[in-house]
Amino acid sequence: MAKQNLFILTALLALTALVGCEEKDWSRGEYLLASDKADEKGTYNPQVNIAEGGTYSLYVDANVEYTMKFETASTVKDWLTLEGKRHDAATGKDIITFTVKDQEGAPFRRTGTISLMAPEKYLNNFVQVNQGFASRSGSNFSFLQYGSANPLEGLGGRLISLWTEAQADEGWSSTKGPGLDEAYCYGRNGFIQLGDDASHGADLISPYNSNFYRDTVLLVYFDAVAYADKDGVKDDVTLTVEVTGGGEFSDGSKVKTVKVPNLDPNAEELAKSMWTNVGNRFYVVSKPGNMLSSSTRIRVMDGEYTNASPSRVFIDNFYLFTINREHWDNLIGGLAWVDQLEKDK
Repeated sequence: MAKQNLFILTALLALTALVGCEEKDWSRGEYLLASDKADEKGTYNPQVNIAEGGTYSLYVDANVEYTMKFETASTVKDWLTLEGKRHDAATGKDIITFTVKDQEGAPFRRTGTISLMAPEKYLNNFVQVNQGFASRSGSNFSFLQYGSANPLEGLGGRLISLWTEAQADEGWSSTKGPGLDEAYCYGRNGFIQLGDDASHGADLISPYNSNFYRDTVLLVYFDAVAYADKDGVKDDVTLTVEVTGGGEFSDGSKVKTVKVPNLDPNAEELAKSMWTNVGNRFYVVSKPGNMLSSSTRIRVMDGEYTNASPSRVFIDNFYLFTINREHWDNLIGGLAWVDQLEKDK
């Protein structure tokens, strides 16, 4: 009799366990799928890659109630904001709208996660959102520590010809102008100075990179701000930006010019504020007969080697970013020759 009662008790416990497990059993068909494209089937843990700031959408196919939040390890915590969620009766999907801020400064990739959570169903979906690009080459010139970070204070910089061996090994170069004994390119405290108060101009040439042949589209980025003295007298600076070696700008040219804004000598925290909103962007592309290669370099020139008046400009955060195929249409209107190759496959 005791054995029979033990058998009945064991059976009841097993049945209870099965019922408890059924409460968490995903085989019943709960799902929480997401995609950034309205006409694509959602997946778990997708990646969304974004080039620029703007308003974007996630399309969620779910048969459970869920909440959402955004988290990031970036120092800018609010670069992405979840705006809201609505249900589209026509498709049966939820549409989550979110906004992304434009990046300030060099567009390095930053990453965050939109978490869609149904904890009572033991079901989550983590959507990784990436904004920006991977750097192929470049520098913030932190290896240079000459004088003050404020160009109106302290000692000046050091001519590139006098850089240490380690600094020279970074690969940046400058050209001596006709009849000149020096290239008037200076290393300062975390940035570069082109030109001097004796009306010399100078160029700065990016390092060689053996991996450029892997790229079809590069983004060239650099900050540039022109000198103004404490009395507000401004240097007049026009930069020439040139692609040397393989590749060309997305409009087919090899040379562009940039009118450079002047720093505000009365600004607070000048060493920091002078670099606000002074970024420049150019897209460099491969074309048949003129492909990106290890010989590709970017040259920026401050006026002429000898100018009529002082023409000093400060350069920082000079980078070349590789641009993935998914961004070409939005950023440069696509590449017809690549589109044709893909059609011919």
